Amino acid sequence: MRGSLYRLPIKTGIACTGDARFFMMRLRTPRPRSAIAVVLKRLYAVAMPVVVSLCLLLAGVPIVVAATPVQTGTRDTRAAVMVAPPARAMPPVRGVATQAGLDDILTLANGGATALALRLLDQQQSTFKTAPRAWMRREEVRVRIYVEADDWTAMAARLARLPTGLPTDFVLWARTQRVEALLALHRGVQARRVLRRLIWSVPAPERIWLKQWRRLVIRSYLVEGAAADAYTALLRFHQDYEDRENVEDLALQARILLTIGRPVEAALVLGKRVDNPELRSWSLLARLRAHQLSPRRVIRRALAALRDKKLGEALQARFWAVIAAAALRADNTGMRANALEHVLAVGPRAAPPAGVFKLDANALWAAYEAYARHFGNRSHLLIGDDAPWFAAAMKLERKYPVKARAIYALLIRTAPSAADRDKAATALIAQLHKRDHGANLLLQLFLDKQIFPQLTGVPLAVRHEMVDIALARSNIDLASAVMATLSRPPNDADAFMWQLRRARILIYGGHGAEGASVLQSVLKADATLDKARVAHLLQVVFDLQTLGENDTALALFRLAFARSPDRQQRREILYWMGGSRMAQKRYADAARLYLRSAMLGDPAAMDPWGQTARYQAAGALAKAGLASDARTVYRRLLAVTHDAARRAVLNHDLQKLWLKHAARVK
Repeated sequence: MRGSLYRLPIKTGIACTGDARFFMMRLRTPRPRSAIAVVLKRLYAVAMPVVVSLCLLLAGVPIVVAATPVQTGTRDTRAAVMVAPPARAMPPVRGVATQAGLDDILTLANGGATALALRLLDQQQSTFKTAPRAWMRREEVRVRIYVEADDWTAMAARLARLPTGLPTDFVLWARTQRVEALLALHRGVQARRVLRRLIWSVPAPERIWLKQWRRLVIRSYLVEGAAADAYTALLRFHQDYEDRENVEDLALQARILLTIGRPVEAALVLGKRVDNPELRSWSLLARLRAHQLSPRRVIRRALAALRDKKLGEALQARFWAVIAAAALRADNTGMRANALEHVLAVGPRAAPPAGVFKLDANALWAAYEAYARHFGNRSHLLIGDDAPWFAAAMKLERKYPVKARAIYALLIRTAPSAADRDKAATALIAQLHKRDHGANLLLQLFLDKQIFPQLTGVPLAVRHEMVDIALARSNIDLASAVMATLSRPPNDADAFMWQLRRARILIYGGHGAEGASVLQSVLKADATLDKARVAHLLQVVFDLQTLGENDTALALFRLAFARSPDRQQRREILYWMGGSRMAQKRYADAARLYLRSAMLGDPAAMDPWGQTARYQAAGALAKAGLASDARTVYRRLLAVTHDAARRAVLNHDLQKLWLKHAARVK
């Protein structure tokens, strides 16, 4: 914990530092002081619901039993965020799916169109003052969309600004969800600030709310890596709450004990709990580290647990992490490499807790190398003599793909020639494409700063693949960063089209100058370009126009104009140049370019394009204060225009010019 120090004497001898008020006074619920009081309390807890139910039945009131969610899997952040105790915490928000239109929005979000879903929600968003119940329903849907998109930043910001006058239950729910978002962002200190306000500002918070907030306090320390503080908070939690069979609490306790290096205690707490997969995963790890189970038995039992098709992605990754830990102890390099692939392939969302496991891309690279060297030693292969390694890997690809990937990974780092390193990278990419979540695994492997401190050190073939993956995921920042390190296309790509793609990615990534430089080099490389290629290039120049880079766009338009072989296309380029000058409020220059577009090749041209360009020129002349010239252009257009609607528009524009003239005279 950070902040003021407040030391609290505890029997275990561990000091509680930081915001210790969480564990004092308000957090401490009254506890019975004698065995008789304990018995009476438990009898009351058991008997009271029965008495109430009998009274309701006698009164003819139907009793509805609410289903309590059972923790059967991992502490998935997305699932945790939407749990809102107590059961009556948000009466206005329940039944969202029945609200007209909201289920369609949720369907869009679940299909991946979260930005579209949020836009539609904004269009339907009523204010709290005009329709409070509808507003709260929409806010819950919004939170669910944020969770689906992993947009924790937006979720935390949104829930920080609540209108006044909301029901207390909704406020408690919303602020608790904000804490979950802050924890997902690893902002433990901010999360505790919110929790402090909840705990101290809410009069007599219900026990179940307080219990959840206490758990969140513990998790806030874990996300900061303050395991000792988390353990202290956990001890206080167990002093105040006697339910030692709650799956979530047991899992949290085991995680903390394993984090601070107390596997024997973790194994004792969990016992031989195999009824719940969440607890089973922690139990296997605890008994492995406590030397109560051999690595082989741990691997066998974890693999058996993975046969359960109902396991969530995060829990599967945790069992694979346990297998990786056991394989390391057993010196089983192949099993460790396979397990680490499964752990890293799921991505950060479902990754096992970092405080308990130290599994990253660096660990997988090390496992690959150990596995490949073990194979090479048994096969009498020499480092530096790459041809036999490639031949062996190709034979292993179908039957032993992990071993083949390990060999290619070793060659990427040890092959003497750049050509062989690129060849190994290309083969590894092909192999990763054949496994589930291969794109995730590729990014994890090659974005690791310990192995590749600079993107320029990543093999060329991998960088091209990373650009494709980033674009497929709409990750323009990554695509732009990688593309900035590339200057030549892949061997099988059209160089011109690839350069245009490169320029567009750079522009989208905020590197407009670099993108423009790429376009200039493309235009200067060829004295002439065919019409189709110029058209493709213009699409990228339009992106610069949209971003307001009009001077840069004008320079590129001039180069494209000089190289285009087509008269009509050159007229169009002049027209778009006029658009840039209009954006710069250089109206006289814009009028000149529009008139050039209309008259290029034929000063008297009144074809549809010529009429459109002349109309824009008239508007620019009017804005430039050249009303007489503007009226002349409008009259000439009227002389050749027969459509009644168009004539009405031209007459209207002429009338506006006369009215402005009359106003100035007056």
